[in-house]
Amino acid sequence: MREGEQRGVLTGPGHALRLAGSDDPLLDRLLAERVDVERTPDRGSFAGLSALWTGTADAATLHLRHRDGTYNTPFVRSVLAGRESHVIPLWRREQGLLVPPGNPHGIGHVATLARHTVALRAPRTGTRVLLELLMLEAKADPAALHGAVHGSHLEVAMAVASGTAETGIATRAAASAFALDFVPLAWEPFELAFPGKALELAEPLIAAARSHGPALAEQLCGYEIIT
Repeated sequence: MREGEQRGVLTGPGHALRLAGSDDPLLDRLLAERVDVERTPDRGSFAGLSALWTGTADAATLHLRHRDGTYNTPFVRSVLAGRESHVIPLWRREQGLLVPPGNPHGIGHVATLARHTVALRAPRTGTRVLLELLMLEAKADPAALHGAVHGSHLEVAMAVASGTAETGIATRAAASAFALDFVPLAWEPFELAFPGKALELAEPLIAAARSHGPALAEQLCGYEIIT
């Protein structure tokens, strides 16, 4: 942030936006530099949905792929059934397999992952759901995956860079941060979901994503800002 520039402050009826849900490198930069929110401990897409249902969060960031190939909306409609809800696109991001430079293990497809030590995200995170669905589509068994669970995309990248894992699924931005090679798997929407009553609280974050997201995305890679 430039000297003398004030951080934007989210305002609303009684409290700042309580944000749950998915981990994302661009989101971390946006929140650090442009807006203030209260991050809840409910990390991961399904944990974010649960926080919306219980009312312990006002909004959640999601990237949940449904079996029919769509994202997020079917899950939000189920969790917030009978209530007004919004699913707002923030950006698209690329997910893939992170591998050491030169790809020494020759990893090129999710169907072969059972042969390798994989840096995993926790069950019921959007990234883990994506990996398991892609494996099922490739006629591979997700139960055959083996490796330690990591709490963020950057932690997955760190595990591959350190050699404690041969591969892992994460964003292209995480691969770039650790100078890793990247095997593309999917572009996915990264969206903000919230009940109708939280619209006023969510609007500053949405505005910040539109106004400042493009410049921040240029500092990373593997992102497309939705305007």
